[in-house]
Amino acid sequence: MGRERIAAQRPRPLHPRRGDARRSASRYGQSVLQRVRLVAGDRRVVVIFSVLVLGSLVFEATHHWFWQRAHDTAPVAALLLLLLVAALLRRHAFAWWLFLILSVTSLPWWVAVRHPSAASVVGLLVGLAELGLLLSVPMRRYVGVGRWRRHQQVRMD
Repeated sequence: MGRERIAAQRPRPLHPRRGDARRSASRYGQSVLQRVRLVAGDRRVVVIFSVLVLGSLVFEATHHWFWQRAHDTAPVAALLLLLLVAALLRRHAFAWWLFLILSVTSLPWWVAVRHPSAASVVGLLVGLAELGLLLSVPMRRYVGVGRWRRHQQVRMD
């Protein structure tokens, strides 16, 4: 009993034993790898969303009306969308919020104003896909909106 009491009163060494350091380093490495996989999966959703937005911009820019004098704000709006996509890829939450507001407000307008044709149906489906990607858990986690704002430790069980 005397040894147990003395061992309990001894101060702990500043450096851990070798076995403890190896175990904690391997756990740390596993959690970092888990987070990297998690971010790579989340990034895939953001890249798909960005490709959809850029694809629709390229499609619109191929039409002659995009460059006409009557639609002189279209290239400026395209440039703003490109800047928002860049901000979203850099994980800025304001870009996510602006895309969400634009998507939610434009979908009812798209249904109400557009004439039923194949192009408008495809545009509506692309808009719904963009909204679904924006509201998906990987996108919100990537941008840091909602409960994923704070860093959460990844548990390996």
